[in-house]
Amino acid sequence: MLISSAILKDNFEHQQTGNYKYIRIVAMIYITFLLAATVVAYRIVIIGPVPEPGSTLIYTFSFFLANVYTEAYGDKLAKKLIIESIFCGYLFATLLTVVNLLPSPDYWDNTGAYNQVLGHVLRFTNAGVIGFLISSFLNIHLFTIWKSKMNGRFFWFRSLLASSISEGAATFISGLITFFGMIPTTKIIFIMASALIFKIVYGLIAVWPATFLAFIIKKKERENDIRFDSSVSFSE
Repeated sequence: MLISSAILKDNFEHQQTGNYKYIRIVAMIYITFLLAATVVAYRIVIIGPVPEPGSTLIYTFSFFLANVYTEAYGDKLAKKLIIESIFCGYLFATLLTVVNLLPSPDYWDNTGAYNQVLGHVLRFTNAGVIGFLISSFLNIHLFTIWKSKMNGRFFWFRSLLASSISEGAATFISGLITFFGMIPTTKIIFIMASALIFKIVYGLIAVWPATFLAFIIKKKERENDIRFDSSVSFSE
């Protein structure tokens, strides 16, 4: 009986991850977006008349990628991906920080430039973890609840609404921690407010390629005769 239970458990876990054809590449793309956003977090860019952190363009789309992942593979694997991405983020930031702290030869005159770009990566990672955890789990929770209520339809609406609410939380939590003490508080609030407005507008565009991507991935996975996560528990 114990042997049978163990076999069933192993088969179930293999079904959950091993048979999905695109689960790894989608997860890798998601983590790549997060790491790229970390590097350009302190690069302020001008989009039209509005100043925005460079990470806004990248980080915003990561919410839609998370929704694509949740739609195709379920909320349990999506939450696991979030935890794993935090580990990857810290490893990435630690490697950059250690190398950046090593001494340079006298003929190398770009130390200041590297410090300006990479010197705050670990700080941004620390600042982002709180906002990232809250907003990412909130995004998956809202998206999955509405998926159940809408019988799996209207991905674009569920994704846009859940992402907008979650990004609002992420923007102000992470933004205040990230930029506090570096620029005036009034400027931080202005940048974060404009960033949120931009993210919502940007989301109206980003949701459509995300919707198409979700449709394609689900279709391809179904062609592989994969059982999708149709029963969702909200008790955890």
